[in-house]
Amino acid sequence: MRNYDPVFHVVSASGRVFFGSTVDDSVRCLDALTGETLWIHHTEGPVRIAPTFHNNRIYFGSDDGVVRCVDADRGTLIWSFRPKPLERLILNNGRLIPFWPIRTGVLVRGGNAYFAASLLPWKESYLCAVDADTGKATGGEHFIKRIDNVSFEGALLASDEHLVAPQGRVSPLIYRRTSGKLLGGLKGGGGCFVMLTPDAGILHGPGNKAGWITDSRQSDRSTYATYKDGNAMVIDGDTAYMLTDTALSAMSRSTKQAKWAIDCEFPHSLVKAGGALYTGGLDELAAFDSATGKLIWQTPLAGRVHGLAIANGALYASTDQGGVYCFRPTAAKPFAALGQADSEPTGESIAIKPISSLSDKTVVSRWVFQDEAKAGKTVRNQAGGQAATLIGGAKLKRVGDRQALELNGSTSALIAGDLSDAGLPTETFSVEAWVRVDAPSAWGGIVGAIQDNGTYEKGWLLGFVNKRFSFALNGKGGDDRLNYMSADHDFIPEQWYHLAATYDGTTMKLHVNGKVAATSTSQSGAVQYPPHAFYEIGAYHDDDEQFFTKGMVHEIRVYHRVLAADEIKKHAAEAKFPAPKPPAPVIELASGPTLKFTTRNEAEIWWETARPSPTRLTLAKPGGGQRVIAETRLKTEHRATVGGLQHNRVYMFTVEATGADGKLERTREFECDTLFNFTMPDIAPLASANDELTRTAAGILAATGVDRGICLLPDGDDGTLAHELARQSQLRVIGLVADRKNVRSSRRRLTAAGSYGSRVAVHHFDPANPMPLNRMFANLIYLKLEAGQPHLARRIHAVANWLRPDGGVAFVPFPGGTANRQSWLGALREAATGSGLTVETGDAGVKLTRGPLAGSGEWSHQYGNASNAAFGGEKLSGVSNTDDLEVQWIGRPGPRAQPDRNGRKPAPLSTGGRLFVQGLNRILALDAYNGTVLWSRELPEIQRFNMPRDSSNWAANREHLFAAIAGECWKWNARTGERESRIPVPPDATSPVTLDWSYLSPHRDRIIGSGVVQNSAYTSFWGGGGAGWYDAKSGAVTQKVCSENLFALDSKDGRLAWLYRSGLIVNSTITLAKDRAWFVEARHPELRAGKKRQLGGSQFWEQQHLVCLDLKTGEAMWSKPLKIVPGEVALYLAHGDNKLVLVSSGSASYNTYAFNDEDGESAWTRKIPWPSDHHGGHMARPAIAGGTVYVRPGALSLADGKPLKLQL
Repeated sequence: MRNYDPVFHVVSASGRVFFGSTVDDSVRCLDALTGETLWIHHTEGPVRIAPTFHNNRIYFGSDDGVVRCVDADRGTLIWSFRPKPLERLILNNGRLIPFWPIRTGVLVRGGNAYFAASLLPWKESYLCAVDADTGKATGGEHFIKRIDNVSFEGALLASDEHLVAPQGRVSPLIYRRTSGKLLGGLKGGGGCFVMLTPDAGILHGPGNKAGWITDSRQSDRSTYATYKDGNAMVIDGDTAYMLTDTALSAMSRSTKQAKWAIDCEFPHSLVKAGGALYTGGLDELAAFDSATGKLIWQTPLAGRVHGLAIANGALYASTDQGGVYCFRPTAAKPFAALGQADSEPTGESIAIKPISSLSDKTVVSRWVFQDEAKAGKTVRNQAGGQAATLIGGAKLKRVGDRQALELNGSTSALIAGDLSDAGLPTETFSVEAWVRVDAPSAWGGIVGAIQDNGTYEKGWLLGFVNKRFSFALNGKGGDDRLNYMSADHDFIPEQWYHLAATYDGTTMKLHVNGKVAATSTSQSGAVQYPPHAFYEIGAYHDDDEQFFTKGMVHEIRVYHRVLAADEIKKHAAEAKFPAPKPPAPVIELASGPTLKFTTRNEAEIWWETARPSPTRLTLAKPGGGQRVIAETRLKTEHRATVGGLQHNRVYMFTVEATGADGKLERTREFECDTLFNFTMPDIAPLASANDELTRTAAGILAATGVDRGICLLPDGDDGTLAHELARQSQLRVIGLVADRKNVRSSRRRLTAAGSYGSRVAVHHFDPANPMPLNRMFANLIYLKLEAGQPHLARRIHAVANWLRPDGGVAFVPFPGGTANRQSWLGALREAATGSGLTVETGDAGVKLTRGPLAGSGEWSHQYGNASNAAFGGEKLSGVSNTDDLEVQWIGRPGPRAQPDRNGRKPAPLSTGGRLFVQGLNRILALDAYNGTVLWSRELPEIQRFNMPRDSSNWAANREHLFAAIAGECWKWNARTGERESRIPVPPDATSPVTLDWSYLSPHRDRIIGSGVVQNSAYTSFWGGGGAGWYDAKSGAVTQKVCSENLFALDSKDGRLAWLYRSGLIVNSTITLAKDRAWFVEARHPELRAGKKRQLGGSQFWEQQHLVCLDLKTGEAMWSKPLKIVPGEVALYLAHGDNKLVLVSSGSASYNTYAFNDEDGESAWTRKIPWPSDHHGGHMARPAIAGGTVYVRPGALSLADGKPLKLQL
């Protein structure tokens, strides 16, 4: 939806090509015939939208908040305009930008230039129209309009009357072009693509990641049509051409009839010229005949082709690898073809079996996906009911002597959108499916009609949850929720199955290949259908969400009776398709794998095998092909380096090692996603390298120990030192230069060297009118101060202001000569200490270090610190409300790096000025003050969700990050990311089962941990079907994870200090403070004797104790029996000001209990009603600060539990 700048989009006119660059903050002009660079015009920030050519001028906007007009021949500036005065510069992915960048480009029409300055929706934006010749707003149709609560992103569009402004993930807004008056917004989704149609319509999208284009009328902004799955669209007369992830099609806009549709593997971009459609794909560009859809030309390119343009007889293609390509037809080869594709597929000799007839009159509906039942886009219902309409270019595909509906992740078969005449079963029914699922999904649909929107759950669905087939239903006699039940075993992807689900009004059953795989009696009575739903095959689809299945469906049957078990077995035994093959043996590694990116195109993979073994790593490339790295030596610890990795690609790898039988066995597949390669691009030495400056850069890095983050050079000079500092480190360097001529020459020099923008930026800095740089952002500052220099204290104060707290370093070399060094050093020391910096003198200069921010706290654990008080001691510099806070930086890693917050994952941590983020199978360390990704690791085995019912799997102190991975605690150096040790769970002689490491907390020179029965943690991102992001009030996902023991190990060598074991320890209650540990313990003997450690039910609440341990010895100091209202939803414990606060969420209330921490005696009890029973309204945990206990929506006095006049 916001993918408007993945490539350098070009425009071409007058024999030249122009494009803006997000890499080196410039606009370039190339010769259209040769590609030679004619000129470069640098700005102060990235240029994200293609420039506009008008009257031999080039118009463009930049992230620096300025619109510029330059001469098209020479690139010299004609005028510039900034809609909002420069107030403050923040960091955006390491670049200095204002809060009002220009990310709409510049549109020129009717003598006016239109653009918008916008970034954050909670700050104002500015929509502007100025004179295109002068850049001034002089009245009439000119305006500079302040607009609140919007965020303009993507190129503007204009008609005679209207201005259309995209908003990223929100639908575009329509303004009157001549006045800027808001007329309203379009319906549908967001997206940054907008286009006018010949019949006064507006197309916009794609509205989501799966593609979605909306067609609206300009006149009243009403929706005319929607095109699901659409990534791009071209309109030519009455014909609309649409590109999806898997197909290219043409249709009549007036009749809505399809003209043709073909499979297409080039999903990223689409343009048309003459009789050809050009499409961009992964590493390829293709042309199709617009009349027939026949492929007529294709050629390889490097990267995803997101940008296409046609002008002056040439085709220009831009890729996400930074390439811009020009193609021109010749007389001999009109498409400069490197490969033709004229052959037709060969036919198969085996005849398709006809559809068999059924005599069973209880069949309500039967859809068999074969050509004999297909007419156009519909598949006939063999029982006479509603036909199924193929959606999204869905096709039938041959499978042996039968056919099946191919489900490619964007296709389905819709039976009915109106359930009133859908012929759905009511109280007793059966549904059968012959199906193949190729890719597991958290929400998978095979056939059904449901609404599952928050607490509104109706209908039924035969589908799958992750790798298990499932059946969901809501009966009138149930709890008014969909009951999802899953099969008792995983299915094998890409294998055919026969499924049958039955409901007799009291019992739900799911059969897989003729055997009962799940049963439930939680529902009864007639099926509760919603008034509106999608009765659909091949998708999980309701009003909120649509997840398409990947696989195939041959046949669906629906009966208005319950099939007998023998009937189901008979149908499953008819063997229409091959039975599932047994899965190949999968070996489990003893530890790992882990993946560390070492350069922009290289990664190191580490793993450990259970026994000495040769190994083989196979890396599968995204477009096909593979690379094999073999190691024949027998060893347990293995490493492999894979190179040649391309940016933003998902590779898959497996490892083979010796199994128990001595044969090589393969692991499951693991991911190598290079989007999360955050290493800095390597740069070469300057052609005119200066040996002295090379040594100076090395000396600065050695003296300061700073090698990553942001480096600021207030005396930027000619850029040579900046280049060398970047080249020898992982730093991004910002140079400030007072002389404008030096700014321009430095930029030219560094651009030619390939370091400008991506590694080094140079900005003009007028000491008399300095740039409003952000505070507290620089990891390293190199400052030259001559002896006797005036205003020394002022310069040191500025440096202290720019330095990142908690470790930011300024290095000041000694001035030339030694005569006045001591007086110089004395003045420097006085100025530095006066600005709160520590001073350390070295051989070549002085190192000034900024300490932690006064009043700053740390968030070292899931809930602040080990006390679980959700308070890290921070003072927030006197901030009293959110208006006092301001954005410090914006940047990576972005949403794709991590699971959605709704999975209730482990919280980010922050210690020592670093921010640690746990993504989906990865961890990242960021600089908390400037957003730099300091280091990252890909860890397929790190995953834990449902934190309200478990403890977190990681914690940190200032020096180290600790994480529980399977049966070990991994300890990383917090600064460098190097793993220093792996400490196993200590053996527990009383536990006959394998234990994983569960709770984790560093404490002084020890690590406090707990052991839990293997595989007890919640590891599913989605929370299981019907669990609603772990939002349920009862059921399996509300059960509490309980540990076998609690122990303390030496943090350096892992030696066991003590191990406590009595009852089962409720992980969500483990609380540490004052050299003590408190927790709730479940002591019912039947629970202890059982094998499960996700616990709930009456026995769990019957024999609970509140326990206190001495953290020095592990001995119990006291234990008190608990009598509390069962917290079916959640159970929490926190400590503050000598009190323990226990919150048991159940029976529609937060039942809150306070105990004295010294002896466990009750202090007070309160009941706080839930504000709601969904979306977390029933799952709030306590926070303790300043003598107050906060339990949403209220607050209590910690001392006596009295309610306070405060509502959250």
